[in-house]
Amino acid sequence: MILAEFTASKEGSLWKTTLDNTSSPWHHIYMHLINQFAPERYLVNMRATIPQQWQNGLPVIEDFLAQQDYSQSLSVIQETLNALLQSSQVGNSWTPETSLLFTIVSRIHYSNQNGENEKTLLHYYQQTARGLGESERANALEIQKIAFTHSYDWSTMFQTFTEVPVSESIQQALFQSWHNYIIRRTKPRSYYLEFQGANAVENWWLHWLIDSIADSRKGKTWFQEKITSWLTNLPLDKAELGEEYNLLRLLTKDLIEIGNQPTNLYPRFYRVVIQPEKLSSADDKSRQTYLQQYASSDLWERVLTYWREQLHQFIPQPELAQKSDYTQHAQWMTALKELNPNNYETLLKQWRIDHRRRSNLWKAMREAGLELF
Repeated sequence: MILAEFTASKEGSLWKTTLDNTSSPWHHIYMHLINQFAPERYLVNMRATIPQQWQNGLPVIEDFLAQQDYSQSLSVIQETLNALLQSSQVGNSWTPETSLLFTIVSRIHYSNQNGENEKTLLHYYQQTARGLGESERANALEIQKIAFTHSYDWSTMFQTFTEVPVSESIQQALFQSWHNYIIRRTKPRSYYLEFQGANAVENWWLHWLIDSIADSRKGKTWFQEKITSWLTNLPLDKAELGEEYNLLRLLTKDLIEIGNQPTNLYPRFYRVVIQPEKLSSADDKSRQTYLQQYASSDLWERVLTYWREQLHQFIPQPELAQKSDYTQHAQWMTALKELNPNNYETLLKQWRIDHRRRSNLWKAMREAGLELF
């Protein structure tokens, strides 16, 4: 019998290494045969391979749950979590009460498209906690499960943090985990600014929006005061703006898309300067819904005023063009003309003097539909 030969050969170092290797086709044949002809050994072998493939812990946990052996179930859950998180910074220090598992594994990868295996592991963990009489841990795991499906649905997450009964310290820890994750995923990345050593902005308008929703003592008024103060004190130079430049672009994108202003009002500005495709994130809909509720009625005009008055300073400089390609410069000039015709004319006059010999520049601008004289 093939299984008997495999079993006998497994004692040899070469075959043992091969048959214990989850990446080996021989391992899969061996496990299939065990499952078919020696099922009592199948789960024992599955448990031994958890460090290589954490998902192998799931059927083992399921079997212990069926036996209501919650102590053994918990032991295998920890082994499985250790394997799942071995490439993360948290290692085996993670607990359901300290941070959301979703925010950790999303930085690594899902075992499958929708994180179904991770959600199954959390479900088994919750069953185990209930079996052990740990009701608060079971409730914390309920938040964990919801976060896997609804992390980008702000309304559901706020409701979850409010309604699922856990201690204040656990609620705050899990809320902060979600809060930090959303901000990290939403914040526009600029490798150029990072390369230039621009100062990182640690507290910005998305922090204020989430905090104003979560804390009824702050609310709309506090958010509006914070964002108005920020806009009032924005530097007038792109280099000084640093990361705030992209944060302003994101705010502008959201204000345009929530319907306060149709995108076709300033289509070139929207496409060339804001570049919405580079700022999209999974929580766009939720973020914009709350921004629409919490923003003051004049926020769009304040943002637009900044762009109108300062956009001419952000136009790419022709002398820095690569290989005499001025396509980008021409596109930015169309955006400037659309937003502030007077500043466009002033800059055009300056370019006529400073860059009169750059024939490719003028060709690119004509091709962009700009009238130059």
